[in-house]
Amino acid sequence: MMVRYARYERWLWYLFLVTFAWQTRVILWHPDASFIEWRSATLYLSDICMFGLFFFWARAFKKEDFAIVSRHKIFFLFLAGGAISLFRAPSVAVGVIALIRLLQYLVFFFYLRMHAWRRFSADMSALAVVVGAVAQSVLGIAQFFLRHDVGLRWIGETLLLPDMRGVAVFYNLTGEKILRAYGTLPHPNILAAYLMVALWLLAWLWVRHGSWSRQTHLLWQGAAAIMLIGMYLTFSRTIIAVWMFSMVVCGLVLAIPRATQWIAFDGLTEARRRLRIFFGTLIVVSLGFVALAWPLVLARLTISRSDEAVVLRIKYTSEALASGSGWLHVNWIGVGIGNFTTWLSGYDRLLPAHLVQPAHSIYTMIYAEMGITGLILFLVLLGSVLKNFWKASHQQPLLRLGLGALLVATLCIGLFDHFYWTLQQGRILWWATLALASGRA
Repeated sequence: MMVRYARYERWLWYLFLVTFAWQTRVILWHPDASFIEWRSATLYLSDICMFGLFFFWARAFKKEDFAIVSRHKIFFLFLAGGAISLFRAPSVAVGVIALIRLLQYLVFFFYLRMHAWRRFSADMSALAVVVGAVAQSVLGIAQFFLRHDVGLRWIGETLLLPDMRGVAVFYNLTGEKILRAYGTLPHPNILAAYLMVALWLLAWLWVRHGSWSRQTHLLWQGAAAIMLIGMYLTFSRTIIAVWMFSMVVCGLVLAIPRATQWIAFDGLTEARRRLRIFFGTLIVVSLGFVALAWPLVLARLTISRSDEAVVLRIKYTSEALASGSGWLHVNWIGVGIGNFTTWLSGYDRLLPAHLVQPAHSIYTMIYAEMGITGLILFLVLLGSVLKNFWKASHQQPLLRLGLGALLVATLCIGLFDHFYWTLQQGRILWWATLALASGRA
């Protein structure tokens, strides 16, 4: 019986890793006449998988595990900060849903550190994410060339047309609308962040198993090429720029002999040889993409102060910072977790409904929704993650380099987008990255 339960748990874990990017879901409740993502209760396929995994973890939970959880007081204080913020929430119901979501992902963080990282094969787990990412890339590439969705509603692909309001497009040099790749994700930026993580995991697999056959090398190079093209077709400027910068830094550290002294270990020479092949593949594919799609790349690189993306980011940031009231006009406890858009619709009544969106930074979102108190607790939480990261990876310098680059890239992306705080797939990527960096508990 125990063997059977272990098999069910293992397959549920790999199913979760392959499919968590799907938007397969049931909308349970929303307070407005029309559905708004930020103010709804939704049950995703990934939620069902996650709750099933929590069930298996609960069966194996021991008394010693309570002691491990209790040491992480900052996580409970952060959750308490979310609960306190509900005193100012214009919609308590929306706030309670957001608070439950935060609790769910804190449990997910502990589940990964205390159970999943020990119970499941690291190689197979990374491979499962890569398989899902390749499928998403193929779908995104098809969407770009078809200039509309493929119609895979059963896995959560949404209706995509360049002329639809709310669909992410940009104009090429001749003024034509270009649809950005989505996959089944809610926005191209989330697809780009997902593929960024998958490329890091593929690099890790490449280092560990780079001595496999030539056919396997070609298969992995093909996977890397497909994911990289899928990422580029999202045309997510910030995420691609952050990813490129982090890869250049890692490449320089590995290439310069003096720089590699602090990550020296047995097998470094072989690891560098394997990574040269990986980086070579990325460079060739990147140069080929730029050469073939140069007019689109140039159009996307052209940024002006009047760009809607720039104007709205500045507007949402200024309004988030203006969310305080009372003493010194500082936002002390927030306008309510999950309530920024509800508060914004009342604060700026002239703002059209389709422009009532979250502030495009998780840090300003947390300040607006949970106040300066919540933001401080969040930064302390990140500090504890960084401390755990440094301790957990001290015996694996190459892993420390890769995980450090991924963690810093994720934190930087959070400065410019909100999906790590507001959307299902973004939350999974955020808390999984923090758990991965923190190591086993």
